[in-house]
Amino acid sequence: MSATGTEGRICADIAKRQQLGIKKYGVTVEKSNLTLRQWLQHSYEEKLDDIVYMKRAMEQMDRISDDGK
Repeated sequence: MSATGTEGRICADIAKRQQLGIKKYGVTVEKSNLTLRQWLQHSYEEKLDDIVYMKRAMEQMDRISDDGK
């Protein structure tokens, strides 16, 4: 049984990201030769980017909300 709904869409997104990674790096993360420290560094940097995107979106929502008052 395959995932449906939100979970199914997330699975599809993961599959798309895997294909992009294979095109870019030629391997999946399973086959990568990064050290554990390098994996953690990548994860840390991704989270920093995510926080920047989240804060920007929140500020945009606040501006829209403030304009409507």
